[in-house]
Amino acid sequence: MRIAKFRKPLTIALDSGVYNRVKQITDVQARSMADWVREAVDEALSRPNAEQTDLTQRSSVNGGK
Repeated sequence: MRIAKFRKPLTIALDSGVYNRVKQITDVQARSMADWVREAVDEALSRPNAEQTDLTQRSSVNGGK
């Protein structure tokens, strides 16, 4: 029996230029766009202080909210 590896769906909207770049990369690599995006997110979150930096930037953009 196959068990789902990923269970939380996410829909995102990309600028057409970004979409086309990701599509071109994933076509060459013969992998899904979702797999590529998951890897990009994992890499971004694995950076030192990634979450703290994101919260600080969002706080300053939203006026401290």
